[in-house]
Amino acid sequence: MADPITAAGDAIAAYFQDAVAGLTARRGWPETDQALDLTQPLLAVELASADPTWVAPRLLGKVGDRWMWRIGWLSIQGQIDLWTAYRAKREEMAPLIEAAFHNILPTQTGLFLDSTTPEADGDSANKGEWRQTWDCTVSTYQVAFSDHPTLSSLNLTLSTQLSSETVTETVST
Repeated sequence: MADPITAAGDAIAAYFQDAVAGLTARRGWPETDQALDLTQPLLAVELASADPTWVAPRLLGKVGDRWMWRIGWLSIQGQIDLWTAYRAKREEMAPLIEAAFHNILPTQTGLFLDSTTPEADGDSANKGEWRQTWDCTVSTYQVAFSDHPTLSSLNLTLSTQLSSETVTETVST
C-alpha cells in the first residue's frame, strides 16, 4: 500500500500545478543548501502527520482485478509555501493560490483541502526569496484492497514518518 502522506502530497502538488498557470508545484521544501530557482514561482507542499479515524469497511468498487474498501478517514496536517523572486509577483500569485484552495478538487482525487489565513514572510527578501505560507489540512479516505468483494478479516498497518521516528499502528478486524 502506498504511503498516504506521500500520495496526498503528490496529488496536491499536481492539482496546484494544473490549477494555477505560471506556477511550478512540488512535494517537499526546497533544499536550503542550494540556490532557489525562482524564474517561475514555486509552490512547495509539505505534509506532516496523519490522524486516522477508523470506520466500518465499505466497498467502494473494483480497481483492476482487486476490490477497494474504505476503512478510515485521514486528516493530514501540512503547510503550503509560495516562493517568488519579487514581492510584486508574490502579491500577484497569492490570490490565485487562495482561489485554488477554495475551488473544488476533482472528485476522483478523494482529497478535500482546507486552508487557514496565510502568513507573508519577507525575511529572505535580501536573497531574492519572497514567501507566503498557508497551513492546511488534507482529508482523504484510507483504503485497503482485497481479492474478494466480501471481507472476513482485515489487517491494516499505518506507518507515519515523523522527523527521524516512524510511528506504526496496526488494526485487525
